[in-house]
Amino acid sequence: MRRKIAERFAHYCVDDPSRRQFGRRLLGFFAGIGLLGRETARQKSIMMNTFSIAGFQFHDGILHLGELREEQPLFLAAEPDNPHDEFAVKILTLDGLDLGYVPRSDNKAISRLLIAGLPLSAQIAAVHPDAVSWQQVQVKVLMSV
Repeated sequence: MRRKIAERFAHYCVDDPSRRQFGRRLLGFFAGIGLLGRETARQKSIMMNTFSIAGFQFHDGILHLGELREEQPLFLAAEPDNPHDEFAVKILTLDGLDLGYVPRSDNKAISRLLIAGLPLSAQIAAVHPDAVSWQQVQVKVLMSV
């Protein structure tokens, strides 16, 4: 890999005394190997919270436990009109599978941030098939910074 990069870099530097042209070619080189552009525009995220899914045993996830994988992206949906909890946040797979809710002890801040439109994401942190049903799936919530 290093040899290929060195060869490609050498190709851009040969017979080019102009600094401006050299800079352009250098930028082209880095873009060509994926060091500029969308590949490096990955946003950094901070982990806000990790928890087990509330009500997991009563929703669809328990039937599909074998299909859930660590780092699988999830969708969070605030439910301000929920009759049981105004800060309820539903957890769904990207395929629409209803896994349950963010626990009441953790949902207030997450709900408010979602309603405010802040960039939150969630993913499965761990799957423990042998644990008691309400602790089988751990979720982590991340905020892009």
